[in-house]
Amino acid sequence: MVGVAEQLPSAAGLLLQKEVDVLSRLVESPDRPFVLVLGGAKVSDKIGVVANFLRRADAILIGGAMANTFLAARGEKVGISRIEPDRLGEVRRTLASAAKAGVEVVLPSDVVVAEAFDEHAEPTVVSVNAIPDDRMALDIGPATAARFGAWVGRAATVLWNGPMGVFEWESFSNGTRDVAKAVASRAGSCRASRHCWRPRNRSAVDATPHHRGQLEDAQNASRVDAFRREPPQPAGAF
Repeated sequence: MVGVAEQLPSAAGLLLQKEVDVLSRLVESPDRPFVLVLGGAKVSDKIGVVANFLRRADAILIGGAMANTFLAARGEKVGISRIEPDRLGEVRRTLASAAKAGVEVVLPSDVVVAEAFDEHAEPTVVSVNAIPDDRMALDIGPATAARFGAWVGRAATVLWNGPMGVFEWESFSNGTRDVAKAVASRAGSCRASRHCWRPRNRSAVDATPHHRGQLEDAQNASRVDAFRREPPQPAGAF
């Protein structure tokens, strides 16, 4: 497709335009609380995204193999899990910046480990502070999936990029599947109500655009304050 577009007159399609419109709104004026969910293998692919959204997101949930580097940077022993040692310093600086900005960076509390990167390896759920030296993390654990789901359930805006584990293999797909269900459930509840955050009285509807904007800003600020004061702790979380 790239080669054809180089040879013939071409333009961005409607789907790309829709993606640009949505991402622009997320960057400029997301409904709050705004939760960013990141997964995938490499910190090097996503660290720039984390740094950029520290000025925009209210909470950042990190899973996938990239979480291993974040855990290692925090001082956890991650066994033979995949990490990027050359990114540890950058991750520590990013965590410090997040704390300074008041952005919650939520890392796994438990993971699914195995003795090898193998589809048929025996999966075992362990706390992140008890990963055996000869095991590697291949998925977030059930407590983490529940915790991530709780954050998603309280968000007005969710942006998700990257799987929570090796989702192609059944034994290590539950984390990604559970987070996907939480996102889908949140999206469904928003569609059912036509908006994630509806005004409680007519004054919000009848306000002029200027005052409506001020009202929405105040409501967003109030929700974010409550969101940060009361981080969700589902039963079973470490």
